[in-house]
Formats: sequence, C-alpha cells, structure tokens
Amino acid sequence: MTINQVHAVLLPTEILADIFIICLPVPSPLWTNIIDEDHPLRPAEAPLLVAGVCRRWREVSISTPRLWFPLHIAVNRKTDLDSPQVISTWLSRSLPHPLSFSMPRLPCKADVEELIRHCERWGAVELLIPESDPHMFDEVRGRLPNLSKLCLDFEAEDPFVVKSFTDAPQLKEVHLIAGSGSVVLPWHQLTNLTCQYFTDIECVNILRQCSALVECRLIAFDTDRSMNSNPSFSPIVQHQITSFKIHGTSNTYALRFLELPSLRVLELELESTPVEGDVEILVSFLSRSGCQLEHICLWEATDQDLLRCIPFLASLVSLEIRTYHVFLTDDVVRSLTNRAVFPKLQKLDFDVSLQDWRTHDWTEGLMREMILSRCLCSGNSTDVRLQTFRLVYTPDDDEDDTGLMPLASELGPLLAHSMVEFRISADSTQWV
Repeated sequence: MTINQVHAVLLPTEILADIFIICLPVPSPLWTNIIDEDHPLRPAEAPLLVAGVCRRWREVSISTPRLWFPLHIAVNRKTDLDSPQVISTWLSRSLPHPLSFSMPRLPCKADVEELIRHCERWGAVELLIPESDPHMFDEVRGRLPNLSKLCLDFEAEDPFVVKSFTDAPQLKEVHLIAGSGSVVLPWHQLTNLTCQYFTDIECVNILRQCSALVECRLIAFDTDRSMNSNPSFSPIVQHQITSFKIHGTSNTYALRFLELPSLRVLELELESTPVEGDVEILVSFLSRSGCQLEHICLWEATDQDLLRCIPFLASLVSLEIRTYHVFLTDDVVRSLTNRAVFPKLQKLDFDVSLQDWRTHDWTEGLMREMILSRCLCSGNSTDVRLQTFRLVYTPDDDEDDTGLMPLASELGPLLAHSMVEFRISADSTQWV
C-alpha cells in the first residue's frame, strides 16, 4: 500500500455500494401534487457523480442496480443526459429491480418507447396523458405485473377513454389529475385514491366503484349544484375507509353522499366565507356514519362549527384547527376546559389568525385554566391528559404580543417535563 492510496478504494464492494446508495438525492415525492420543477439527471449528483470518480467506483456503481431505478425524465432537454440513449442505459443498469419514474410533462416519443420496453418492471409511475396522443401507453395493457402506484395527469378533458392501465393486479394507489372520467382502472382493488380537479359528481361515481378503499383524498374539486335535486345519488357506504381528506375546495357537498363507519381520520376544508348548510352537512355526515373519529383537522372552521360537532367527537384523540377567522372565543375555551368534552384528547393544535383578539370574547385566565386542567394529572389515574398543545397565530402587524407571550412564558417551564410539546407563538406562516 502506498502512502497516497485512498482508503475508500479498499472498502469491500458491498459497503461501497451501500455508501453510494446513501448518497442518492432525495427523490421528489410522487402521488401528492404535480411536480413543480424538473429534476433531470445531474452529473453533480449520485449515481453519475460517484460513477465518474475512478474506475473502481464506476465498476461498483454500474453493478449496483439499486442506484439506477429511481428516474425523473425532464422535458426541457438542456443536456445530453436526458437523451433516449442515456435513458436506455440507465434503465438497463437498474435491472432487475422494479422501476420508479416520473414523466410529468409532455413526453418524448423515443422516451416512451424505451420505457414501454421495460413496462413489466414498472412499480411507481407518474405520467402525463397528452392531448395529442391519449393512447400513447396502450401497449402496456396487460403487461404491468408490478405496477403498484400510478399518478396520471390528463392534458385535456376531451371525450377519450384511456384503458392502458385496466389490467394491473398489484395496483393499489392512484392519483388522478383532471381526468374527467376518462380512464378505466381496476377500481375494486384500489386502497388509496386521490382525485384532483374533478367535479363532485365524478368523485361520487368513482367512489361507488372503489369498494376496497382505505384512504381517500379529494383536492380542489368543483361542485355541480344539480346534485341537490338528483335522486340517483343514494348514499355510498364505504366500510374500509379510515382516512378521508378534502382540500382546496369550497364546500362539503361530497359528504352528503357518503357513509364511512370505519373512519378514524378526517381533514376538511370549509368555505372561507361560511356558507349556510355546510355545518349541517358535516354534522349529518358524522351522525349518519357513526364513526369513532380519532383525528380531525378543520380548515376555515369557526368556533360555532366546532361546538356543533362536539357531540359526535367523543372518541377524538387529536384536534387541529387551521383558520383565518378569530376562533378562540370563551365558548370554545370553556367547552375544552370540561374534561368530559373530548375525554380521550391528547393533542390540541391551532394555527389561526387572532387579529384584534382583544376586541373579541377571549379570556386569558380561562385559557390558562383550560391548559392546566388538560395538561396536568388529576387525582384520577384514568384521566387522559394533553400531550401536545400548540397555538401558532398570525397577529395584527402592530400587535406587541404582550397578551399571549406571557402566558407562554408562565406555563412553558411548568409543563416542559410533563408534555411532548407546549408552544404558544406568533410566527404562523399559514396566512401570510
């Protein structure tokens, strides 16, 4: 061994390969939203970076398939790294592992042809279905034995029907973006479904076919008011769903047609300007479902909204509120002080605007009483105490915070050792 010899070169191949895998950049998450920016193959990142250090590292990296199966294909080809030849080499090096790749913009035909050659290995896939060729992926039908996660974005809402993914025995998780009912999937086997930019009628029609769903999320869907008078929409009973989330929407109309007896997690965004009937729909849904909710997160809820729901939330363990409205009135704080309300509650999390809070019916002393009664152990050993209390708010621009921060300074040291988290602060970014 020479004095200048690099010790890393002497590492066993298996250890060196594991180090290279740790060096991989964190992939962009699929199945949440459209990826906002491309992440093309970069020579300054693993695996290309480590493959170019020396001959030994290149040999190890090329012979380590796990380095090569995550792939994001860019649209704007600024370098030769996104050429079909490079992608073909990349896909070959990933053999025999299942492929995870993202093609969230208008695909190149040569890229598509190369990916279709490896369709039997598709595992987690994000694709754009182009308006110019909606049947671009028809060749993969019946050749998807490993496909488990699928995100489809539809470039247009023309009346075409995509059947490319009808036969996929392992497909469980699907995210559809602006599909307008133009795709046929094995709905009956799906356990996780997200629908984005659909109408509520389309969502209802899809949910009727998804008997095995465990998690469901509706994002920014539109309401067709004709549902109010449409007698064909009878209640949909889904016995498997434990998590249901509605985000980026302006109403609760989809809840009118659902009955979820096994629901444990509910996240719901209400109208920023309260709409008459929204709370009644939510209360009716909770009553009809008879579910034992453990977690609820309400966006744009008012204090009265929560008070109306209290009788149906006896099993609640976690309560989160995200709202621009002044929320913490004395009525709400007083109800929370009573430990018979939410007797199992372990987490209170408020991210709110408290603008002009001094002019509203909110009392610092009552808040102190509520926190202490919930957070400190009583004589009854069976009492459940609060483990997490978080109040993060956006004050007026000219507020000096003297009304809330002393409360944090007073109670923080007292509760530091008995709670997982206790926080009162004026640094919310939710409503900036």
